[in-house]
Amino acid sequence: LSQASRIEDLVRAAQAGDRQAFEILVRRYERSVQSLARERLGNWEEANDLAQDVFIKAFRSLHQLEVPAAFGSWVRTITRRLASN
Repeated sequence: LSQASRIEDLVRAAQAGDRQAFEILVRRYERSVQSLARERLGNWEEANDLAQDVFIKAFRSLHQLEVPAAFGSWVRTITRRLASN
């Protein structure tokens, strides 16, 4: 898979066990997740830590994502939930 792959293709590949596909997804979404986390927490260091937790949770729960195109909104939802805790 290439960096230019569609989100749906990357998610399906990651769901099938392709770690490189998941790494590409992380690179595509880490800035928006970090920004949202910083918005919620007010601190870059905590936001970076939370972003790591978000992607760990996303990786472990990826099999539950039924609409691959919704990956972006799904990780932002995870971010908001973890930031609230």
